[in-house]
Amino acid sequence: MDFKNMTVRAKLTTTFGVLAVMVLLVSGFALNALGTIDERFNSYVNGINVRATVASEVGTAVDRRAIAARNLVLVTKPEDVEIEKADVKKADDDVTQRIGKLKEAIETATDATPEAKALVGEMVRIEAQYGPVARAITEAALGGRRDQAVEMMNTQCRPLLTQLIKATNAFTAYTRERGHRMADKAHEQYVAQRIMMFGICAAAFAAAVLAAFLI
Repeated sequence: MDFKNMTVRAKLTTTFGVLAVMVLLVSGFALNALGTIDERFNSYVNGINVRATVASEVGTAVDRRAIAARNLVLVTKPEDVEIEKADVKKADDDVTQRIGKLKEAIETATDATPEAKALVGEMVRIEAQYGPVARAITEAALGGRRDQAVEMMNTQCRPLLTQLIKATNAFTAYTRERGHRMADKAHEQYVAQRIMMFGICAAAFAAAVLAAFLI
């Protein structure tokens, strides 16, 4: 039926029906956009950001353990020995706890990539070798076997420490880069959805003006 030949009542019904559909479309796109934003925000805050933070804590604890173990070999005063002994124990516990937390987080994460899992697996593998060496150095220093402790530090500890720091830094760098990519992708989706919503709103406005003119 020709719009000009329709009754006013039919014209109004048709016009408001079209506008109602367009309003629903805009609302649907807006809700979808909000849902996407919320999903990505939660994925970043509770996922990739948490794992990056734990990895940073692993690196800090590894440094603390290495420094305390070295100091334990060097100090001679009984009170200093006790201080460094406690620091080594605390740092070693922190490394173990945070490595375990990172491993669990990456294994249970739904957004973890194969690359991220491989990097964490490398950290776990190196720590499995390095941890016992660090503890052996501590035991040798506490047992008065300073030369043995120094030998283990030079031949076993330092190479493994270098590997562990490198693996930790690699995971941190990968996580940071992936976070940037997520932010860029979210911005691209925001721009696309904004253009689409503007288009629908413009079409609704044009339809309303045209209908008013024809009516």
